[in-house]
Amino acid sequence: MSHPTANRLVTVLDADGTILVVDDEDAMRELVALRLRLIGREVVTARSVDEAIDLFERQPFAAVLSDALMPGATGLDLLAYVRQRQPLLPYILMSADVDNVLEHDALAAGATAVFAKSVLLQALPDIFVTGLHVAAA
Repeated sequence: MSHPTANRLVTVLDADGTILVVDDEDAMRELVALRLRLIGREVVTARSVDEAIDLFERQPFAAVLSDALMPGATGLDLLAYVRQRQPLLPYILMSADVDNVLEHDALAAGATAVFAKSVLLQALPDIFVTGLHVAAA
């Protein structure tokens, strides 16, 4: 992997336990979850920060992968919530467009890493998705 924080993603993926994936976009959320499941990870998904907080209160997670921009509360809001409760939990923030401001703010708030969604997807196992048909490469 050529991304500077790719080793942080490997650390997250090597963590034991369930990964929480949070994204308001159904297709992206399910694609990330599917790719994680293909490498043997247990995954729980949430459509919003509120749903993620509800899940976070009910079960432990080994890591969180969250979209940055969602209606209502943002991935940075969820990060603040997570950091108050589990300061060392790996937290990956992803966005369609990562700029220097978002990356700086996320890392300053305690994110483990920040990835463009396209980079994150490339870093996970390769699969082909055609419409509703999904097959492992």
